[in-house]
Amino acid sequence: MGELASVYILDVPYHADKPYTYYIPPDMADHCVPGCLVEVPFGKGNRRMTAVVTDLPEGQAKPTYKPLLTAGTEPLLSTEMLALCRFMKEYTLCTFGEAVHAVVPGAALTRITEYYIALPGTVPAELHKRAGMIHTLLAERKKMTRQQIQSE
Repeated sequence: MGELASVYILDVPYHADKPYTYYIPPDMADHCVPGCLVEVPFGKGNRRMTAVVTDLPEGQAKPTYKPLLTAGTEPLLSTEMLALCRFMKEYTLCTFGEAVHAVVPGAALTRITEYYIALPGTVPAELHKRAGMIHTLLAERKKMTRQQIQSE
């Protein structure tokens, strides 16, 4: 079915700090490497959370695995930094997310930006009027963030 990613969610309480397995969609397989930041649906409400890929385990994806939502284009943490975060988690009894926040400058974690682009082609007729307007705007501007779209 596809590749798997083992991730640690950055901002969870200590009792929920453990590796979680997610399915990597085929279009993200090239970007998803250990150390990169991803966004995942977490919990029963599928709340969008930021996580760090720590491993790419072998195996087949089960139907219960949720897919990654977005993946960074390059790793934020090197292999050594991941090992340091694991050590800090074990030695100081902090969460993996707290260890990541300690080794990565805060500004690096705030640079995560999701862009929207229009796929080439005509606007499908069955789109809602507002969705068609957004598609046209994206086609003109090439790429935009959610905040830019909402301000238009």
